[in-house]
Amino acid sequence: MDCPPLPGFLFASCSQPLQYVVDLGRAPDMLKLQLVLEELTGARTVPRIYIGGVCIGGLSDMTREHESGALRERLQRAAAL
Repeated sequence: MDCPPLPGFLFASCSQPLQYVVDLGRAPDMLKLQLVLEELTGARTVPRIYIGGVCIGGLSDMTREHESGALRERLQRAAAL
């Protein structure tokens, strides 16, 4: 399973480096990890994106926030800009 690459706008916008990237496709217990993700976030799809310790959802959720301007505000509150 390959995750789509994160959009360039996320890397271009952040002053803080990404702290954790976990590739579930390479994990021998991928299905178990996806079930844990579902318990924690309500969805088992990947990527699950966390900003400031809060799951904002998946890639489409992050893209919507970027397009509306909400992502910049969220990153500023998390001191990531």
